[in-house]
Amino acid sequence: MAQMSKWERVEAAIQQQPVDRTPWGLWRHFYDRETNAPDLARVMLDWQTRNDFDLLKVNPRAQYHAEVWGCRFRYSGQPDVKPTAEDLVIKNLDDWQRIEERPPSSPPLEEQLQALTEIGRGLRGAVPFVETVFSPLGVAGYLISDEKVLRQHLREQPKVIHQALQAISATFVAFVHEVLNAGASGIFFATTSWATRDMLTEDEYETFGRPYDLQVLQAAGEARVNVLHVCRKNNMLNKLHDYPVHILNWAVTEEGNPSLGAMADVTKGKAVAGGISNDSLTKATDEYILKEVKEALSQAGNRGLLLAGNCSIPVQSSQRNIDAIHRWLLQN
Repeated sequence: MAQMSKWERVEAAIQQQPVDRTPWGLWRHFYDRETNAPDLARVMLDWQTRNDFDLLKVNPRAQYHAEVWGCRFRYSGQPDVKPTAEDLVIKNLDDWQRIEERPPSSPPLEEQLQALTEIGRGLRGAVPFVETVFSPLGVAGYLISDEKVLRQHLREQPKVIHQALQAISATFVAFVHEVLNAGASGIFFATTSWATRDMLTEDEYETFGRPYDLQVLQAAGEARVNVLHVCRKNNMLNKLHDYPVHILNWAVTEEGNPSLGAMADVTKGKAVAGGISNDSLTKATDEYILKEVKEALSQAGNRGLLLAGNCSIPVQSSQRNIDAIHRWLLQN
């Protein structure tokens, strides 16, 4: 088969058509370079150049979502140390009533748009790239110190939480429109911990998750590449795979989650993305990671696979193991 461009390779995988080689992408945090637009853009472009991915997932600090409403975090300035919360805006049930819609010009959102513009300029249209956006319920979970307290609130005072979720949803609907205007190919829509059976029942997610998720995803409906990422073990991907996206990504190797092959069997017009565990990325040799690569290809067959991680890969991931994946894909 003739060599494909990155766009051709990704779009063929989405349509479950033959590819010249399996497309791939990995993403990770660079905690010391996520707090301003120029640094974020530069580190994402450097990461892409170093690894030659077919899809670039822009991996900003997760906290930008919560900073929109005034949450404050302490940033260590160290590449492998996560930020810690200094002040969160939700301290009691009544505080949810103060969550109102915010415009895309809010500083944390404007910063992301500036970074996306720079990334698009650097990639020159050659590489699909997607911006990370959390589900409204996931954003709400970042506004409070304990997600279990939010779960209690939504069970005891659902009307209050629905009002907050609608404000968060409206904020990110407007933001997503500007994300596409800034040149991004689409969004990477992450459900964080909420679409798992360890956090909510399926009926609860149907009530507090799905309606707001769909509002945000519909705002990205004209995009060429949208990714749904369903985090963690025991997730509800089997209930969410009908979401209007092009690629499904989840923690394939974690307990209680479907295999790549199982999901490829029930999706049409969507690619599946995953297969690489955090554990294999940090091993001293590439033996384990290459075994996972071969297993992923065996499971998905020719039914539309992007090789990817379970989530953001560990900051301690071995570059040698990442290089081994790339080398194997080029040779096979």
